[in-house]
Amino acid sequence: MHIVDRIVLRLQLDFDSVRVGVSDENLKRRIEENVNGGERQVYVAGEGIDMVLVDALKAKYTNVHYLDEFEDLWETDSNWFLEMKRLNGGVPVEFDGYMRELVDREVFLKGKNKVEAPPLAELRLHRPRSISVDCSPSFCLHRQALSPPEQNTKRLRGASSRGQPEMTTLPRRVCVTGAGGFIGSWLVKLLLSRGYAVHATVRDPDDPKNAFLKQLEKAPENLSLFKADVLDGDSLRAAFAGCEGVFHPASPVPDDKTVDPEKEVMAPTVKGTENVLEACSAASVQKLVMVSSIAAVCFNPSYDQDRLKDETIWSDKEFCKEYENWYSLAKTEAEEMSLKYAEKNGLHVVTLLPCLVFGPLLQTVHLNTTTKVLLFMIKGGPDIMNNKFWPIIDVRDVADALLLVFEKAGTSERYICSTDQIDLKDVLNLMKSMYPNFSYADK
Repeated sequence: MHIVDRIVLRLQLDFDSVRVGVSDENLKRRIEENVNGGERQVYVAGEGIDMVLVDALKAKYTNVHYLDEFEDLWETDSNWFLEMKRLNGGVPVEFDGYMRELVDREVFLKGKNKVEAPPLAELRLHRPRSISVDCSPSFCLHRQALSPPEQNTKRLRGASSRGQPEMTTLPRRVCVTGAGGFIGSWLVKLLLSRGYAVHATVRDPDDPKNAFLKQLEKAPENLSLFKADVLDGDSLRAAFAGCEGVFHPASPVPDDKTVDPEKEVMAPTVKGTENVLEACSAASVQKLVMVSSIAAVCFNPSYDQDRLKDETIWSDKEFCKEYENWYSLAKTEAEEMSLKYAEKNGLHVVTLLPCLVFGPLLQTVHLNTTTKVLLFMIKGGPDIMNNKFWPIIDVRDVADALLLVFEKAGTSERYICSTDQIDLKDVLNLMKSMYPNFSYADK
């Protein structure tokens, strides 16, 4: 549940709050459904509110207040802001993502209390106002603050106009699950290079196999490792705290016969994704980018195999079960669940569906599944893979695509990430030209 909705529930309002996300088109409908108008105080919190929508509120209410009206309270009444300024040697600090929302919310509610405070005479006779008890005749409208995609820092509202000292900028903060994995590690490297602060989840931060993450450029100042497991929701919530975005590449890729499909594939993929979704909502994450797979597209016998497959196609789950293709089944169920969750709960979810991912390893202690595929081909030749044509993509291109959809995608949707198909014979010939000393089975 979003922080604004939690506040509204705590205030015990007698109608729904309206939270405006990236798309504002259904706001007027929700206002008509949930708001009866009258003499209530109406509070609009956030940046970039469409004035046409605000006019709709003004048409219903006499008293409309904006968060901007309370911006002077940043320097006088915000405990968060004053404490961070003190810790920064008296220089104001720019807040980013979740921290910015906390400061805005604190200032917003304090401004609200000033608007609704009883006269001084009443204060002498009655107890102080309580936010959790006395604010029921109020309506909160909040718009998530999203910085422009090309900017990785946010400026404090009105700082330059008030002649304040130049402010310290804080990087945008995101989390990457499965950061020690093949895709996750390259994504962490890319995010750090672009100036992001990264929360990286790994099963054991002290495991030597994860030491390479700490050696990445800018890791000392901008990388934090979190011990987390996708089946442990509490650990995910701790890792996501303070992050505006989450990338979820963590998912098992079976490289051999699956003994226990539920334990090895289905639970970590499907239940793990469910935990990620719920943790995102609990931590007020604005956007989730989930790594799915073309395995959630390709396995559908009813679809014309000669037609180009696109994002409208889904794998047939019953077909996957029949042929025990647990990976495709898990990816399909997890992705369907994610997009439905987005529609129902308002979390912005984008799914990326890469094809077969190859490329160099940043983590060299354990081989990933696709590298084992190459070894399999070396030992058995292309015939052992039935001489198929495969769509492949470089892991660095996948990382670029993940960041691209995080910064640019405006709605919850899915994106296939693939290049042209390649004959496995050509793959093997390329390997022979690059590594002629390997012992190839078809020599």
